Amino acid sequence: MTKKSILGAILFGLFLGISVFFIVARFTAPAPPSNISVTGEFGGPVVLTIDGEVTEPPGVTTLLEGDGRKVEAGGQVLLRTSSFLLRDGDLTATSSRTAAASLAPENIGAMSDWVSGKTEGSRLLAVVKNSATSYEFVVIDLLPTAAIGEMSSTGKSGLPIISQSGNIPVLTQPGAEPTELVTEVAIPGTGEQVSDTSVVVANYVRYLPDGTELENTWRAGAPVFIDLVEVFPGLRTGLADQRVGSRVIMGMPAELASGDTAIVMVVDILAISEVTQSGA
Repeated sequence: MTKKSILGAILFGLFLGISVFFIVARFTAPAPPSNISVTGEFGGPVVLTIDGEVTEPPGVTTLLEGDGRKVEAGGQVLLRTSSFLLRDGDLTATSSRTAAASLAPENIGAMSDWVSGKTEGSRLLAVVKNSATSYEFVVIDLLPTAAIGEMSSTGKSGLPIISQSGNIPVLTQPGAEPTELVTEVAIPGTGEQVSDTSVVVANYVRYLPDGTELENTWRAGAPVFIDLVEVFPGLRTGLADQRVGSRVIMGMPAELASGDTAIVMVVDILAISEVTQSGA
């Protein structure tokens, strides 16, 4: 449906020296470091501060325990990662990325061992000692892979009726064939607002108007990165001005879709990315 469609495996060469981190990260999580603090809204930019010298051993700790879906082997995982480097007393932010993958060692290396079993909505902190005077810190937010909240699907203007099972949308009653773009926000989000040039991280289901399922990214390995500059106009217009965390039901005629047939889409807006994921 888009040139920036379903993505390959995550390239977690995001952090300098991350291979060292993978080697040391297989252990029981210690208590949160007493002199290291992380501030910032979940899923957004973070600030890491250190009071005094780093005295904690290397490790991965849970700073915030989420109450969402448990991340399990082979399942989807969506991460917002922020990396910092402390060298000779100077702390520098080195990278911040949003990345998606199927949870498996071949995709994210040893990281899969300690992310597995955590719940979406959690924030983790990894402390890596590279040398006597060099540490690396990685803050990981485990983002939801589905919109969360009370859902309302009314069949507005001929749209289908959508329910959900385990937070995943399910079409329960087909609607009419759309002759123009029609949208309904089934779950309103409260996050960042999408623009018509955003790169949106999303899961979605695509149907024919009669309810035939054409595509379902929840059945695939990972959420997708959608560059709204490059998608068909119905999807761009339908997602523009919506907010992260929303579930949007939209119907559109063929001329606003890929040109072959009218379609219905249910899209969960999970995040806005600074860049498209490598391999898109």
